[in-house]
Amino acid sequence: MSAPSLVAAWIMSIWLMICRSMRAATDTKAIGELLKQAYEARQDGDMSVKHFITLNTAADNQRERLLSAPLSATAYRLIEEIVRASEKKLAYLGWAMYGENVPSHPI
Repeated sequence: MSAPSLVAAWIMSIWLMICRSMRAATDTKAIGELLKQAYEARQDGDMSVKHFITLNTAADNQRERLLSAPLSATAYRLIEEIVRASEKKLAYLGWAMYGENVPSHPI
């Protein structure tokens, strides 16, 4: 294998790894992190503009898939709980959903 084909194989392996991870992502935050990796690879010269654009399009498509997916039964129960919650309960839920807090409530 010549040097240019080794470079092409390296670029494709980075692109393929990010593309597969993006397709398997179940969270829009994960998609954003993968796009950051792709952007860094692009800035480092490890990925062509063409490959970066295809990953950007794949990210848009995956986000749309996730946003249009039906909500789970757990999500519906949580929404119902929020709608019926008192002010104190809303404050607790707001705290529980933020950052790395580890509440006793299964959010």
